[in-house]
Amino acid sequence: MTTFTDTVNLQGLFEDTKQMTGQTNMSIALFTRKANFALNDYSSIAMSVDGGVRFDSTNHADDPLEYAAIVAGQRKYLLETTMLQIDRVEVYYEDKWHVVDPLVMKDYKHMSLETVFSENGRPTHYDWDGNTMSLYPAPDATDTGDLTDTANLSLKVFNTRAAKQFTVTDTDVSIGIPSVHNEYISLKAAQKIMFGTNDPSVSNIDRELIKWEGQMVSGRMSGGKIRQYFTIRDENRPRRIKPKLNGVFSNLNFSK
Repeated sequence: MTTFTDTVNLQGLFEDTKQMTGQTNMSIALFTRKANFALNDYSSIAMSVDGGVRFDSTNHADDPLEYAAIVAGQRKYLLETTMLQIDRVEVYYEDKWHVVDPLVMKDYKHMSLETVFSENGRPTHYDWDGNTMSLYPAPDATDTGDLTDTANLSLKVFNTRAAKQFTVTDTDVSIGIPSVHNEYISLKAAQKIMFGTNDPSVSNIDRELIKWEGQMVSGRMSGGKIRQYFTIRDENRPRRIKPKLNGVFSNLNFSK
């Protein structure tokens, strides 16, 4: 298993990046910073794929799920800032969970939300600005529990978050992403460390990263081993089969 650092067998990401860059005196602080930037890039690619299985780092100690206590008449709720995407929102009302739909602003462009949702009740829609969630309508009930008693909390948010960041004291910590992708972190960290240098090996690293990240096609990033992995790993997801029309049939003229 590849780890963050491995000073005994020299098989960690830190050691790999030092060998790749030739910077044998590289500090662990510099590498940690660049490796975390590389993890952010990796997370962005993985989260950009519209797959049925959500991306999450195995280094996170909890599930990508957050609870909050609803308060009667309170519309806004502060959520964990590490979440980058909201995948699903549910609210517990009348002894069962209900899905809360995202608010589509264009559907209310000529109406005041405060007027449309003026009466408190079971929230049916939510709006999220990246930090605060607003429920519409505001709840008409108050939870009896707190964050230590999630069984009595009524707002549940399923989310996607970036890979957990490394610290300079990490040693035998795993990378947290699929093991077949660990090399990407070394390559990306090396690219960032060598940015602006005249080292000719930079071009080799850039070419290797194209294999991982893909390249721009018609104005958008396409291809790459990371994107391909997260596209096909949900093998149980049903796929539509589109029939291919027979060439003779497709050329028939039905205008007569």
